[in-house]
Amino acid sequence: MKKFTSVLALILALSALVSLVSCSDSGKDAETDAAIDATAEEIASSILSGVSFTDALSEIDSDIAAKLYSVADGVNVIAYCGSGALAEEIVIVESTKSS
Repeated sequence: MKKFTSVLALILALSALVSLVSCSDSGKDAETDAAIDATAEEIASSILSGVSFTDALSEIDSDIAAKLYSVADGVNVIAYCGSGALAEEIVIVESTKSS
């Protein structure tokens, strides 16, 4: 249970960090974009290799993931899920920057 709590805390911390970075508007857009310039695949790979999951995660087809998570057409979605016995999954939605 302690390991699960640690993993959950790590995932929540990462999601909070990503939301804070993506919502900030500091006027240094070029510098900020360069600092967080990573593809969804790179982020997913980093999470998969950096976090210890109890269940083996399998990648979901991007078309199925887009429908499952109600994502608009043309938006890149990468999703990994476990067997369903545990609540272990990774979902990364890559959107374009709007002006």
